[in-house]
Amino acid sequence: MEFADPDEVNPNDIDDVEPDQEDPAAAVDDPSGAVDDRDLDADEAEEANDFDDEDDEDDRDEQPAPDNASAELEELVKFIASRLVHEADEIEVESEFRGGTVYISLRVPESEMGRVIGREGRTAKAIRTLVSIAGSRYNVHARLDIDG
Repeated sequence: MEFADPDEVNPNDIDDVEPDQEDPAAAVDDPSGAVDDRDLDADEAEEANDFDDEDDEDDRDEQPAPDNASAELEELVKFIASRLVHEADEIEVESEFRGGTVYISLRVPESEMGRVIGREGRTAKAIRTLVSIAGSRYNVHARLDIDG
């Protein structure tokens, strides 16, 4: 395809774009990926509006109460620890809620401490991370102490 010299182009020689054709120069990429409702037909616009954010806002408001957090986190720690040790019936888990923080104490037999702590403390760190994340679901801080 040959391009004409801009000085030699006559505006009357440029072909008009047909109304049913898209003008490629008018198409601008939207980096946000948003869809303009004007580009959709009636059915597509209705489907796009079905994905309202109002339902998501309601879900954010329905968070579990902090008073239940202590018991839930205690159960989580008991579940994880019982899967790690051989003597699951000898595990003791206690929790206490003080000032926006849930303090959880895990006691395992001395012979099972290595399984709960793991190499270089990796297992213990992973359990503490899970407890912390679970606590954030209840809008509380969570601390885990492991005793032998």
